[in-house]
Amino acid sequence: MSLSTLSRGLKIAKVAIQAKRLRESTTEEKKKIARRALASQFADARGSLMKIGQLLSAGQDDSFDELVKGIPAIPLEEMIPAIEHSLGQPIDAVFESIQESDHAASLGQVHRAILKDGQQVAVKVRYPDIVKLVEAEIKIFGLMPGLGPVKKWGMDFESYKQVFKSNMDRELDYCEEAKTQQLFKNALNIPGLFIPTVYDQYNSSDLMVQSWESGQYLDEISDWSIGDKKTLGETLLTTLFKSLFELGVVHGDPHIGNYYFRRDKNQLPQVVMMDFGCKVDIAETRRLALLNLMLAVSEDRSVIPIRNFAAMGFEVTKLANIGESLPMLSRTLFKPFLQSGLFHISHWELETTVGRLLGEKKWWFRSAGPSDLFLLLRAFQGVVQQLDLLKVSLPWKDILLRSVDPGTVQKARSMQLPAIPQEQQIAVSDVKCLATTLCIKVSSEGKERVSARVPAELALDFESLMPSDVLELLHKDKTVDLALIQRNITESGIAPQTVFQHQIGIKKYEVWLE
Repeated sequence: MSLSTLSRGLKIAKVAIQAKRLRESTTEEKKKIARRALASQFADARGSLMKIGQLLSAGQDDSFDELVKGIPAIPLEEMIPAIEHSLGQPIDAVFESIQESDHAASLGQVHRAILKDGQQVAVKVRYPDIVKLVEAEIKIFGLMPGLGPVKKWGMDFESYKQVFKSNMDRELDYCEEAKTQQLFKNALNIPGLFIPTVYDQYNSSDLMVQSWESGQYLDEISDWSIGDKKTLGETLLTTLFKSLFELGVVHGDPHIGNYYFRRDKNQLPQVVMMDFGCKVDIAETRRLALLNLMLAVSEDRSVIPIRNFAAMGFEVTKLANIGESLPMLSRTLFKPFLQSGLFHISHWELETTVGRLLGEKKWWFRSAGPSDLFLLLRAFQGVVQQLDLLKVSLPWKDILLRSVDPGTVQKARSMQLPAIPQEQQIAVSDVKCLATTLCIKVSSEGKERVSARVPAELALDFESLMPSDVLELLHKDKTVDLALIQRNITESGIAPQTVFQHQIGIKKYEVWLE
């Protein structure tokens, strides 16, 4: 083993130790200290380790700010030989001036410069020897065994390693990044979105020159008006939907350090999207199957989700273990699209609801997904994190239908997905079979005293809906098995059913799903 590989192995070991300490932390204060220590180890490592840290930063507190907003840069004098080697000429033959970097990231850093014609540009240069360092890390990752959930739930760890390696290879090639950036700039004509201009004549695999752009990070615009924040939110969602369903390519690294927010020359809110090294290509069949499922759930049309997931590349034999839960899971995943009105991210509670619906079986869903799915989920998660920071309510369904070409929408709606061969042996359910409402009625001496109708997914935490005094009586009543009631709700995937009927004294309690 070379000294380079050994050195990277030690850094990976340090990260693993800090990650273990974070998992074992018992108080919020200890967790915060552990997160900062882990972020520091990621930042110190640079390379693919730092990239992993950025992928894990979504939803974290400000402990990870250094990872996504920039780390201490290498002095310019140490980078000049790399810049001149890439340009093939002295630095002062191209630039009138070039500054020290204050934008350093995992694989390279950015210097502000002025071209001979007076244009202000950003010069993105790869760290010397970063390719060898990443190769050493990938070599170590290749030796890592599949443990924990990877082994227990049959996740294809080798495919994940390959996806990660392919992605790192693309990110290390700035010519590829420049092509992707130009593709997005040409294809996404979205009001409120700005993508920097690329100067192809100076680009190479380890150097990229683009227009210099400035702005504020998302967590720095808290004083902007709600109206302006809603405009920014619409731009972010429109960009995601149009790039996914029209272009078929998604920005795969949407952490807050890759976006600036500013006002254009007309003082209108504007999103500046940067760093196109990580991208996700989604084939037409896969994205149409996803859009078909989204629309069917939002429009309460008949659809059998397992067929859509199969078309998206999911492994059916694993999904068979949660077949009856897939309709409710689909409704949970696409909850923002269930109404034409405004939706706030805080009302989603995605992780909690999925946890209640599937429990440990959530790993069947995760392991069934294609190995590149985590990058697409990262793209969605990044936008969700941004909307959460903006604290705005938006009409997701309306924005989706405005963003995607009507022809594409119609093509997705009319998509006929064939039955899968295993359908006869497994439980498959239609979204139309789901209950939509949980009904609660309390009567006394034949007269209705309480009547309530709430969203069906609240049945996943059935006991929390019961008044504490009633719950106490039910726990004492040996004829009522609350755990069995909850299990029946969950295992049915929230199908219409009588959940509970019980008489306590003169009061009768009735709960059902319809």
